[in-house]
Amino acid sequence: MFSRAFSRISGVLLAILVAMLVAACGGGSGNPNNPMSGFSLTANESKMDYGPIVLTVHGGSPPFYFETNSSGVVVPAKSDDKSRTVDGYIYPSPEDGVAQIWVWDTLHGYAGRVSTTITTVATTASPTALTITPIDNSGCTTGQGGTYVEICAGSQAIAELQLGGFGATSGQPVRFSWVSGDFTLQDSTTTVVNTTTDSAGIARVTILTKPGVSTQAATLRVDLPSSSTTISNFSSTFVIVGSNFSIVPTDVSWVALTCPGTAKTAAFTIYGGKPPYTLFTSVDVASVNPSTVSASGGTTTLTVNQCIDGSLTARDSQGNLAAATFSYATASNTTPGTGPDVVVVAIGGTALWGSSASRVTCINNSSFTFTVAGGTEPYYWYTVPPIPGVTFPQSLTGAGEGTVVFGAAPAAANTSYTLYVVDSNNKVSATTPTIYCH
Repeated sequence: MFSRAFSRISGVLLAILVAMLVAACGGGSGNPNNPMSGFSLTANESKMDYGPIVLTVHGGSPPFYFETNSSGVVVPAKSDDKSRTVDGYIYPSPEDGVAQIWVWDTLHGYAGRVSTTITTVATTASPTALTITPIDNSGCTTGQGGTYVEICAGSQAIAELQLGGFGATSGQPVRFSWVSGDFTLQDSTTTVVNTTTDSAGIARVTILTKPGVSTQAATLRVDLPSSSTTISNFSSTFVIVGSNFSIVPTDVSWVALTCPGTAKTAAFTIYGGKPPYTLFTSVDVASVNPSTVSASGGTTTLTVNQCIDGSLTARDSQGNLAAATFSYATASNTTPGTGPDVVVVAIGGTALWGSSASRVTCINNSSFTFTVAGGTEPYYWYTVPPIPGVTFPQSLTGAGEGTVVFGAAPAAANTSYTLYVVDSNNKVSATTPTIYCH
């Protein structure tokens, strides 16, 4: 009798002990708290040319140990005692490849390591500079400190694209295209020129501005048809200086996250008429400095301190007037994704899908065209953090198309800029691509 009772008690105690051991191990292999469960490694990018990467370890127990089979990939040898994410970097390479990265911990040991792979894309020749140089500007007054390159109406200029980086730079196809403004390329009728780079990696085209036209902003586009980099097209804006009395740009817009927001500034250049010019604004919360410009091609700076619409007017010595408008609006809805009808559909030639973000790379003096769908025009865009030398927000250059330009000032190295688009109903784009500057 006693032995049977003891046997029952022993069985109960054994069952309790087994249950305690299972609970201590996290309740079985399906429990995410079990460090032995679901041990894996993922990267934030599966295919890229170069730039930073973020590795995340799932399961296991930190610290983690890493190694890679690629000389072009840098990963830390060991994580800290608490982190499950580490930062790495992929360096540019002239060839395509596959980088494999392994991770292990003390629980699994080296024999139990797991890995992830990243497809590395060869970095081909990429643009390092686009310059526009007037040939003869004796027919008008320029060079007074204007923001843009100035070309007299009826004159010519040379646009040069310089390629650099990995891969061949000579003999590469380049396409120059008219976008807007009264000018042609190479002759009086051509608007698109296909050419190739010379032995120094430079492609050239002649810009011919039309005679007798009004002062205006004009835009030239450059495409690299065979480039595998994300810098495959960009544009440059210049000013055709005519004889008319005008202010360039004719319209400037900003969007504030909240109002009154911070003061916004913009530079304006005055052309034509009979100097000197007196400048004034239509609203008290905007000011201009200097308020007198002595010569054609001279500049002034507008400062707007509150969210308001208004105008900047120049009066020449004969009483003639030229005006530009400005708008400082509020983006009442600033959370990405809450404007479901506004979508950035492509940037830098890369199509975006759904709410996904895209990573493109930049260098100074480069730019990216992006397109927007949905929402209500007009659109405005800005980046976080702001791109150096750029006044935000910017109006889109056309219906649903904008250009992100790097070059007014050096971009911070190894910095990512997030692109936001706002429509006229203050809805923010559901897609927010990132631009990585190296």
